[in-house]
Amino acid sequence: MRSRRFRGRSGFMTAEYVMVLAAALTLLPVCAAGIRISAELLTFTEEVQDEVALAQLRNIMLTAYDIEFSEREISFVYQNRRMTLRQTNDHLILQPGTQIFFSAVDEVRFTLNDGLIFAVFERGNRTYEKALCQA
Repeated sequence: MRSRRFRGRSGFMTAEYVMVLAAALTLLPVCAAGIRISAELLTFTEEVQDEVALAQLRNIMLTAYDIEFSEREISFVYQNRRMTLRQTNDHLILQPGTQIFFSAVDEVRFTLNDGLIFAVFERGNRTYEKALCQA
């Protein structure tokens, strides 16, 4: 037998749950769209990292002197130390040390064009050509 306290309120909990469920289902598409957009914005892209690395490398090359380059490497003096920029495995590395500038590259070569040294690197099926410094 039902208690006197709940008499007359038999459908109250069910109606309340239905309203909450309807509100949640109404907000579900909005939340899903927001999550989809934020997931695309938070994915890592090598292009952004490449621009940061290029800015750092250009700052180093601005103060470097005695620059010598071939198709496979650039050698220069930076802070009174002879440094070499070359591809090792799938990274463009500044040595001595292991300061990595580009990662996941298939091939890196250096070219001279209009008095500027360019780094030409391939990643996947895309080719990038970026100016590094004056020759």
